[in-house]
Amino acid sequence: MPSHTFTRVGDWQASINANIASIAAARREGSTAEELHASDYLMEARVLGDESVQHVGEFVLVATRLRDERQPED
Repeated sequence: MPSHTFTRVGDWQASINANIASIAAARREGSTAEELHASDYLMEARVLGDESVQHVGEFVLVATRLRDERQPED
């Protein structure tokens, strides 16, 4: 995952871009764990890169949606 490198060196915009691409790939593949992982790194890059803290809320919404999708039907 290239974003790990970008995060370690503080290249926040490159990390944001890489994680957006990673989230899209994870969604195409149906990989919930990878989508959450990339969303976590995306949130970190946005917050540390001085973007609005509202992105934390976006992460919570994604995590909640993915959790709900994985819940067995009653």
